[in-house]
Amino acid sequence: MERLIFWLADENEHYVELMKRYIRTSNYKNKLNIATYTDPECLRYAFVQMQKETLVLASSAFLPMCNELVGPTIIHLCEKLNEQEGYSSNYVYKYRPLNQILDQVLNIYYANKKQLGTATNHFCSDNEVNVVAVYSASGGSGVSTLTQQLSEFHVSLGKKVFYLNLEPIHNRMSLPDVAVSRFTQVLYMIKSGQPLLGKLHQLLQTNHTGHYDMFHPARYAREWLEYEREDIELLLQALKQTGRYDVIMMDLGSSLYSTTLGALEYCDEIIWVIPDRIGALSKVEYVRGEIGRLSTPLLEQIRHKSKYVLQLNTPEMRANLDIELTAVLPFNVEWQQHHSLDVPPAPYRQALLRIIGAGDEEEMNQIGASTGQSIRHLA
Repeated sequence: MERLIFWLADENEHYVELMKRYIRTSNYKNKLNIATYTDPECLRYAFVQMQKETLVLASSAFLPMCNELVGPTIIHLCEKLNEQEGYSSNYVYKYRPLNQILDQVLNIYYANKKQLGTATNHFCSDNEVNVVAVYSASGGSGVSTLTQQLSEFHVSLGKKVFYLNLEPIHNRMSLPDVAVSRFTQVLYMIKSGQPLLGKLHQLLQTNHTGHYDMFHPARYAREWLEYEREDIELLLQALKQTGRYDVIMMDLGSSLYSTTLGALEYCDEIIWVIPDRIGALSKVEYVRGEIGRLSTPLLEQIRHKSKYVLQLNTPEMRANLDIELTAVLPFNVEWQQHHSLDVPPAPYRQALLRIIGAGDEEEMNQIGASTGQSIRHLA
């Protein structure tokens, strides 16, 4: 993740040095590239080389010259709680814990980016973000595998992807730094009504391949019981407002928790995974019935945006299906056994392309041929 250029302008040399050391020895070092100024003339000289994406935190002595700038986000560093009057609508109080100051600064910056619409190559519009939920009525159907494969596949097509694990029970062994529950911090901020946007930028991390972003899922399944459907909407809105992503891929469990219902309600499309098992279609109908009893409008909404994918099929299974399939994932022993092959076989690539709606057969063949060699180590 590219670091944000952050200028701190304050006449107090001790405070400036304290802030600089804190950023460079904390998690903020991965988010902020700090430069400090205690002399107005030095700051004025630096304006000549300032980039538009610079974030400036300035005290009252520096603020008048900063307010003349067009482009960068200017935030007032207040000595007194009522000092912001007459200066700027963007302000933070100086004498607070440094982590709280920086969280507030990042919230202001990203909120302004969203409001002003000053998108660069590193940012994309909310309207371009496609939220996809991968779900199965049957447990152990390969939902996580498919979600991660699709995440990597979107990346290979040049998309910026966020992978959101919403399973209450998951495999944390593949995740680094499991001692830190970043998910819990996100949950706390949503429940307490705190601004989430700036904090999300600190909690994001890449997956083990380094191809897409994610954060740690819940450490304990009971944490999911505290989430409501509306909380999922708030989380998705915050992820969109980061402006970083083209696609958000949600990995769902098979149980109809509030989180699952929220994901199904607030996504743009749903990929139902149907395993090659007796009774799989009956479970699909059962889940539909349960959703219909909760809300008929929600059921109709879900039907409208659903795609159905057959996983590990046999000819007998396909013959008995009375549901329209978007794609069939062919069984391939080597591919399912974690990367005996460097890239997915051609039939598998074609199935993934159909799932994401790449186009007709000829177009899918062209895309599949051009991207096949760039796809590595799909989970």
